Amino acid sequence: MTIWTNDLSGTVNRVGPDVSDAKVIPTGEGDPRWLSDVAADVGNLSTDKLDKDGDGSDVTAEAAGGTAPQRLSAKLGERLSVFDIAGVVADGVHDDSAALSLYLATTLRKPGPIYVPESAKVNLGSSVTFPPGWTLIGPGGHGKVSNARTDSFYNLGGQVKLASTASLRLINRNGLVGLLIIQAGLSLPVANYAAAMAFKAACAGTAVICADATAEVSDCDIVIADCMFIGFNLAISGTADRMTLKDLKVDSKSGILLSGQVDISRLRTLHVWPFVTVEAADGLTLEQINDVLTRDGYGFRFDDVAAPGGGNDWTDALGLFTYGHNPGYQFHNVSGLTLAFAKADYKNPLGADVRGFDFTGHCDVTLVSPTAVAQQTGVRIETTSGLVKILSGSFASVVDNIDRVTGHVMALGNSFHSGSGVGVRLRNCTHTANVAFNFGENIGALLYVDPALPTSRVTTYGNVGPVASTEDNRTVGALRLFTPGNIAEGIGAGVRFRGPVFSGEMSYGSVRPYLKSATTGSEAVSLRFASVSGGTETDRWELAYDGHLLPLQDNAYSLGSDTYRISKVAAALVSTSNLAYSGLVKVTANAQVDSGTAVTLAGVNAIQRVRLTGNATITLPTLTLSGSERCELLVELVQDGTGNRTVTWATQGSDTIDWDGSSVAPSIATTAGYETKIVFMRRAGSTVWQAAKVWQKGA
Repeated sequence: MTIWTNDLSGTVNRVGPDVSDAKVIPTGEGDPRWLSDVAADVGNLSTDKLDKDGDGSDVTAEAAGGTAPQRLSAKLGERLSVFDIAGVVADGVHDDSAALSLYLATTLRKPGPIYVPESAKVNLGSSVTFPPGWTLIGPGGHGKVSNARTDSFYNLGGQVKLASTASLRLINRNGLVGLLIIQAGLSLPVANYAAAMAFKAACAGTAVICADATAEVSDCDIVIADCMFIGFNLAISGTADRMTLKDLKVDSKSGILLSGQVDISRLRTLHVWPFVTVEAADGLTLEQINDVLTRDGYGFRFDDVAAPGGGNDWTDALGLFTYGHNPGYQFHNVSGLTLAFAKADYKNPLGADVRGFDFTGHCDVTLVSPTAVAQQTGVRIETTSGLVKILSGSFASVVDNIDRVTGHVMALGNSFHSGSGVGVRLRNCTHTANVAFNFGENIGALLYVDPALPTSRVTTYGNVGPVASTEDNRTVGALRLFTPGNIAEGIGAGVRFRGPVFSGEMSYGSVRPYLKSATTGSEAVSLRFASVSGGTETDRWELAYDGHLLPLQDNAYSLGSDTYRISKVAAALVSTSNLAYSGLVKVTANAQVDSGTAVTLAGVNAIQRVRLTGNATITLPTLTLSGSERCELLVELVQDGTGNRTVTWATQGSDTIDWDGSSVAPSIATTAGYETKIVFMRRAGSTVWQAAKVWQKGA
């Protein structure tokens, strides 16, 4: 075999056929070049000739910079490239899976790193399982290409291309570092809406499977770092314990799944985002933009991570981000998990049930400073046991920001910046809720508590924001508890709310609600409100157990004032000894009804309007009066577009009609559209309706 090389001056030299004792010398470019044992000039300097010793010893390398010579095997042991493995072509076309699997299964070399340089594109048509200790290392630095419409991710080096049925299987002390891991057969680049939809439909397979081969609790210590995943149904499926995932980028149908773990795992700065299709969203409708920028699976899922009784050793995640996934984060049967600075973003739910964080089953999870933007619901909790803690979060949802259906929840120090619903919604269940020190703006209400939820299940304190005034809602949005000292234990079954303190000792005044004659096991008693002024406590109001509200001082209190008036009072019966009007008395008329051939007037309004649509019999209502009560009914008759309709008046029971000055009913207007007004009066103890025509338009 003849080997050629360049000397340092650039001259091409034929070295010779004798490679029995070849050596490696530095060329100044940082990598060794093969030369024969035959004498050759290097850089045209005769002093640089290689020594032809002919002893057939191991090939050695003379390192630059005056370092001691090393065996070539030692050099390769330090830096083994995929190009050094027989049968691995790494050109992105040839299937390298058989050669790589054979090498990993049969090599006598001690496990260590295998480098995938920038020039390598390893193509795997079938799965490769890594024995313990092996790590694939690429150049790193993968990310969004300059223009995803015109640049293909397949052009990036340091690449591992997987068939949709192939996976990288990691077991113990394995690693993936600095690689682009991409599904084969994708249509890239993505230039328009149709191409984006094709990319989403083509996402298939699982890129990396991290599993404990023994199916027992073990310390797998798998590390995946500085990698990018494109085009899979699921980027990483991890059931191995003690995993470390950091600095990853993902564009797949679903991002990362952790399931069945009981030991510590750590996740750091993981970015799940539509890298491939983001630039195809230009010039599209809102619905199409949603299609292009969203994916059909979850961003992150934690499933049976230390399920009840598992005793998880505090798996934690820091700086996770997901965009366009529903839900962004999914938790089912999870214990001992803390997420800090986790963020979920979305384009626009367009009415769909899109959730940022979704909890089911048993969950003991803490969210520290989470963020959820543009979700239909920021956080939805529907757990059976455990406690979900949401601390110092920031939410801007479309409807509800935190929706607790079932499960214990603690929501402290969060801010809510949008949502037609509420900041925190607490539905009726048997679990407890602690909601405190939250802030809301541009939302329907800060807090809504289902009226059926027992008071003992809810603790609220110090929340600031809008109050839902139209709902039966136990909210503290309008309550300002300036210091805990303003609340003191009262006398008996009550709590005293104290006013400002004078001279540091004596209270100006206080208010005390308390139960009247309460006994153990009998809470269905009246609730009284007392106030203290000048050292004297006086009962003011009583809310009776049957719903009656009674003043406890006669003729002492006003409801409203000349400055602050009650807008409307609705009552079935108003009884008063003195009624004064400051303006005209207004009476609401009954809605107009068509007579047909017969109609009975309602006994609920003082003014009733009837349009005559035929020759009609009009029957007066039944009426019960007592004492000195009187009733007056004004009937407005209007002819329809035909006119000439007649009226026959009738009564019920033994009632009669006494017409003013006549024994017969007066005539009415018969011209189309013309109107007649007739008044009927009645007093208690009488069965006679006294009646008279008071106005008529035309004939």
